[in-house]
Order: sequence, then C-alpha cells, then structure tokens
Amino acid sequence: AQHAYQEALSLNQSAGNHALSLLVHCYLARLSVTVGRLQDALRILEAARAQAEQHDRHLSFEGGLLAIELSNIYYQHNEMDAAYTMLTSGIEIGKTMASTGVLRAGYAALARWQQARGQVKEVQSLLWQIDQIKQPASVLWIEAEIQAYRLQWEIMQHNETAMEHRLAEQEVEPP
Repeated sequence: AQHAYQEALSLNQSAGNHALSLLVHCYLARLSVTVGRLQDALRILEAARAQAEQHDRHLSFEGGLLAIELSNIYYQHNEMDAAYTMLTSGIEIGKTMASTGVLRAGYAALARWQQARGQVKEVQSLLWQIDQIKQPASVLWIEAEIQAYRLQWEIMQHNETAMEHRLAEQEVEPP
C-alpha cells in the first residue's frame, strides 16, 4: 500500500493535481499510524500542510481533511491544544465549504477530544450533530471511524441497549 500511495503521490504531483496529492498524503499518514509510526505520519501531514498553503488548497475539502488528520496525530501525541486548534480549523473549513464529510470527521474527532476532557454532555451533543448532517455521498473511512467511535462511546457509557442497536444497524453479531 505504501508503494502504491507513493506512486500515486508522485504522479499527482507531476501532474500538478494538488487536491489529490493532499488526499494521498492523508492516506499515507493513516497507513503510518496503522503500523505505529506516528512520527512518520506527523512528518507526512506537516509536509502536506506546507504544500496546501503553498498552492492555496488549505481552504478546500482536502485542506479540511488534512487539518483533521493532523489534529488526530497531535491528539495521539497528547498535544491537546495543537489538536484543538487544528480541529477547529478543519471544522471551520467544513462549514465554509459545506462539506458534510469534513464536518462529520471533525465532529467525531472533537467528540474524542471532549471525551478526553471528561465532557460527557459535549460528546453527546456532537454525536447528535453528526446524526443531523445528511451525507449525500459517503467517505467510507470517515463513516467507519464514526461507527467505531460510537460503539466505543456506548460501551464506555455502559449503554448495552444502544450498543446492541448499533450492532444491529451494522448487521454485526454481538460477541
């Protein structure tokens, strides 16, 4: 996967397709996180951020996702202020661009951030807001993360009925 993403990145950069190049950076960073290389993910996303600013793409769908992905890395590094700054930036881009995918991803990440601060009501409010955003086309990894977070949240809240309902919606058998 890393080789394929590197090739896609090279091709998009050669073609001057900065939007797809930013998305490929996000996928490369996600891959790095998956294999436990947070520093590599941070380096990839910081380079993408510089590229986005250079090509005036930071206020785009891709720029919004990039901000949220970067906030997730800061969160994992326990840099909560930096995570919040990037989160609010990504959410504002989502609002400006009317991007349901960016907003849903941003609100899910903000819910995790609020949960880390012990803000139960804020988490519940953000999960409700996610439900209110109608998604015309689904970004699968965003939706998968939202569903996974909801299940984790409901388990942590000891809400077995809600958890069973979510599992039934996803057609997954409970353990």
